[in-house]
Amino acid sequence: MKRPQSIIWFERLFFAVLVISLIQLYFSWSTTQATIAATHVLPSWYLPVVLVVSWAINLTLWYFIARRGSNVTKWIYVVLLAIGLIGVAASLFRQPALHVASSERLVGYLTTFLSVVSAYFLFRPDARAWFRGEPTDIGDIFR
Repeated sequence: MKRPQSIIWFERLFFAVLVISLIQLYFSWSTTQATIAATHVLPSWYLPVVLVVSWAINLTLWYFIARRGSNVTKWIYVVLLAIGLIGVAASLFRQPALHVASSERLVGYLTTFLSVVSAYFLFRPDARAWFRGEPTDIGDIFR
């Protein structure tokens, strides 16, 4: 069955978020590592392990949503996104002036926005039909 346009847009936005996050990580790696080392609370291997695990989770979510049409995985993605939105809202209320000025925070807002838009595409009619395993265009009926 052909993947609908909404799923293709979800996939594009999903990977845009991953690429933007990877670029941000590249520019903030040494600062983040120095901050972790200065606290003497976390071991030096903590950040790389967290990154590998989070990328594994993200790629698993992508695969089951965009390639397998798993409705359960779609809802896991939405729940994780909602938890992330709560975290963003909480950070805004703690110290709004400090966070808005931060370039890292602005990139975080951008990736959050793109993630919300990607989730929107999961609920369009063609995506809902695809998650149910129904034909998404007239050509699918005759295959």
